[in-house]
Amino acid sequence: MEITGSDALIYFAIKYKGNWDRILEAIRHKEYIDDDELLSFKTNMKCKAVTYLDEDYPQQLKQIQKSPFVLFYYGDIKLAKDYTKNISVVGAREPSKYGSENLVNIVKEIALDYKIVSGLAVGIDSLAHKTCMEAEGKTVAVLGGGIDYYYPESNRGLQDKIKKDHLLLSEYPEGTTPDPQNFIMRNRIVVGLSKGLIIFDCKEASGTLSSANMACSFNRDLMSIPYPVGSGYYNNTLINEGANLIETGNDVRQVLNTY
Repeated sequence: MEITGSDALIYFAIKYKGNWDRILEAIRHKEYIDDDELLSFKTNMKCKAVTYLDEDYPQQLKQIQKSPFVLFYYGDIKLAKDYTKNISVVGAREPSKYGSENLVNIVKEIALDYKIVSGLAVGIDSLAHKTCMEAEGKTVAVLGGGIDYYYPESNRGLQDKIKKDHLLLSEYPEGTTPDPQNFIMRNRIVVGLSKGLIIFDCKEASGTLSSANMACSFNRDLMSIPYPVGSGYYNNTLINEGANLIETGNDVRQVLNTY
């Protein structure tokens, strides 16, 4: 059978369970591709896949470090296409009342104008997805495990809803169990898909702060609400270091200049 470049990327992505470094090594060494195994992979794959070489691949992800070779997905991949109309939201898994209330207010204001991108973790991520859908907007969830893996289990219903009516994607194929290092890799996709990133309840030495640093590295607009003095969150420090201070959805539009 004739094997295309996209076929090769899908083959290695499934064989090496989305491990970026091992996929790259296989490409560099022109590793052998078993025709029968490739056919089995493609036949048994329940989800869809878009590769770095395909027209539907989100071009903004080519601007980030370690661009994913393959994105496995369910739903409408076009929701990831126009990054100027995507806003990423990240934050703590145990969010404060203050952060949660501000997130809900801001996301409700912008949900019909922007697609909300997040990582489907408990806390701020899940709240961002839910609030967007309740406001009749569209959302994109990026998983840190296999495209068919429910993690956390408590988000099963939410994940199924996004899978059916929005966009659920992962660089990890079916059957890949979550691994701690994969969540940092997941975050680069969450940040890379959007023109701007809003952070809530950021602590030092956290995944949220790591995502904020990625936004700066990827030349994305970083935004944060101000926090009360003594709150213990790192957000005000980020604002002092150059993050855009926002309080309303209109502030977000001004930062992104996408009225």
